[in-house]
Amino acid sequence: MTSLGLRGFAAAAVMAGMIAPVMAQVPAPAPSSSPSEQHAPESDDAVVATVNGQPIMRSEVLEVISGLPPQYQQVPIEVLIPEMAQQIAAVRLVAEKAYEAGLQSDPEVQARIKE
Repeated sequence: MTSLGLRGFAAAAVMAGMIAPVMAQVPAPAPSSSPSEQHAPESDDAVVATVNGQPIMRSEVLEVISGLPPQYQQVPIEVLIPEMAQQIAAVRLVAEKAYEAGLQSDPEVQARIKE
């Protein structure tokens, strides 16, 4: 892998490293007043996607959506759920590849995470 390719991969890994812990700590869905969640049934926690055999639950996607800026939360929930599920899947895949490459021990990655 070239130096530029490794740097790009390292940057993606840093982003995944910063996002993945937040996503891993998603609590059970709580009632919310955000416009996107008002359209979704609270008890429907279906699997909306799968990444390497690991499910991405509707509640996880809704939690990510609740953290979006208000203008994005105005987008219909039927549009947001598949888009955000795809983003979660991409982050998980990048984080998995970064971990497999041992980037969690790379000093440059550690320095960027601390920034």
